[in-house]
Amino acid sequence: MKTVAGKLIFTTGVAAVAGFLYGYDTGIIYGALLQIRDQFGLSHRAQELVASAILVGAVLGAVASRWAVERVGRRRTVTLLAGVYVLGAIGSGLAPGPTSLALARVFAAMNVLAFVFIYRWVPETAGKSLEQIENTLRAGDFRP
Repeated sequence: MKTVAGKLIFTTGVAAVAGFLYGYDTGIIYGALLQIRDQFGLSHRAQELVASAILVGAVLGAVASRWAVERVGRRRTVTLLAGVYVLGAIGSGLAPGPTSLALARVFAAMNVLAFVFIYRWVPETAGKSLEQIENTLRAGDFRP
C-alpha cells in the first residue's frame, strides 16, 4: 500500500467501517429495546432517552475530540477515544438501570467521529497531507 490509491482505499475503508458500526449500534438498540423495556420497566419516554443517547454522545464526542486533537494531538486522541468506547461498551453491558445505560451509551458514542481524525491522521503519517489526497480525489488520478 505504498501508492496514494492504496492509502486512499485504506482510509476510505476505515471510514466506511466506522460508519457501519455507528449505524449498526443505532439499529441494534431498537431491537434490544423490547428486552430492555421489560428488564428495566421503561416508559416510552425512557426508551426514547436510552435510544437517543448515542446521538448526544456523537455531538459531545465531536466537540471534545476537536479540543483533544488541538491539545494532545491526533494519535493520543484516537487512543483516548478507543478507551472511552471500551468503557462505554463495558458500562452498557453492566448497566444496573436505565440511567446508567443511557450514560454508558453516551460514552460509547463519543468515538463515532473518531474516523474523521483517523482519516486525517493516516495520510499525514504516511507522508501525504490531507490536501494531497483531496486533490487526488478531485483529479481522479490515482497513480503514485
